[in-house]
Parts: sequence; structure tokens; C-alpha cells
Amino acid sequence: MKIRWPLLFWQLRQLSVITCIAALLSTIYVLIRSEPLQMGNQGVALFFVLIHSVLITWQLGRVRSREFSFLYGQGFSRDTLWWHTMLASAVSVLSVWLPAAFLVGSGLRSSFQDFMLNYWFPLMSQTEWPFLFRSLLAYAVLMPTFHYCWIRAALPTSGAKNGVALAIGLVFASLSIWNGVHVFQMPVWIVLIYVGGFVLAAISLCIGGMKLHRQVEMI
Repeated sequence: MKIRWPLLFWQLRQLSVITCIAALLSTIYVLIRSEPLQMGNQGVALFFVLIHSVLITWQLGRVRSREFSFLYGQGFSRDTLWWHTMLASAVSVLSVWLPAAFLVGSGLRSSFQDFMLNYWFPLMSQTEWPFLFRSLLAYAVLMPTFHYCWIRAALPTSGAKNGVALAIGLVFASLSIWNGVHVFQMPVWIVLIYVGGFVLAAISLCIGGMKLHRQVEMI
């Protein structure tokens, strides 16, 4: 697929406010959280990923908006529009995730917490990567799920309820696994099963969403 830069920049411009606010909140959370990231109640982090994913897909999937009508009237193929929507979503996610990963990987978070006389650091700084990995995995599953939802809702035939039911099911699955399982404490084969299942779900939703997107009609 050839990247259409004007199309990508158009999509990213729509996400600019959401991305900047999410990046700022994520950076502050990672920097000032006193407990190691993988410990304690992580519901706040998953809720953040959930809300960020919903806002991205809501912004790009507003079929009744003028921006949507303009974009879909420019002669791009449905597949081109779909993959650029997914690419813009991925750029927004990475714009939020990478600063947090940099704070952890560079040691800035550890140094700041050590400066604040936090007894966990720098000892626990190398154990926080599983948290970041789970965050990225949650994005990889939730983002195509919510895109799939608005596509089902925009189809000329009924299908919105099925998309919503799928989204609710995957959200609850993500919640249970996020809060109930610590990846770094599990046997490798169980980790691979969970990761493989989520990756397969994400790929299936991307392919299914692309095929359904070909039938989207502007309202």
C-alpha cells in the first residue's frame, strides 16, 4: 500500500487534540506514579487505553460529519481510506505510548522517583516493561474492535448490534486478563497463548473491518 501523505496528514490533523492531551496525561501518569507500574490497581491505565481508543475511532468514524463526507468524496478507494485510518490511529497510539516507554527505558522515571526518595527505585525500574507491553497489546486489540463497530453501524444493512456486542466482549476479556494475570509471572507458554490469541483477534478484525468498509455508505 502506498502512503498518501495528504490523506494521512488530514486524518492526523483530526486526531491532533486527542493525541496531544492523551500524550500529556500518559507522560504525567508514568512520571509521577509512585508504585512500580506493574503493581497495584492498574484499572486506571486500562481505562485510559479504552477511552483513548474510543475517542480515536469516534473522531475518525463520524459518518455524519462534514469531514467524513468531504474525505469520502475525494476519489480514494475504500481500502486506501481504511488503511490510512488504521495508520493514523497507530500513529496516535505510538505518539502516546513512545514517550511513556522512553521515560521508563531511559531511566528518567526511575531517576525522578529516586529523587523523590521513593524506596522502590531504582531497584524495580527494570520490571516495568511488561506493563508497557500489555498497554500496547490492549491498544492493538481495542483499536480495530472499535473501528469495526462504527463500520458495522455505517453499513446499509443492519449490523450495529453485532459490532457493539463484539466490542463489549473483547473489552471485558481485556479487563479480566489485564487485572487477573501478571504476564511477567506466568509460564512462557501461557504468555504465548494469550498474546497469540489477542494478535489473531486484532488481525482478524483488521481484515474483517477492511472488507466491510468497502460497503460503507455516507449518511
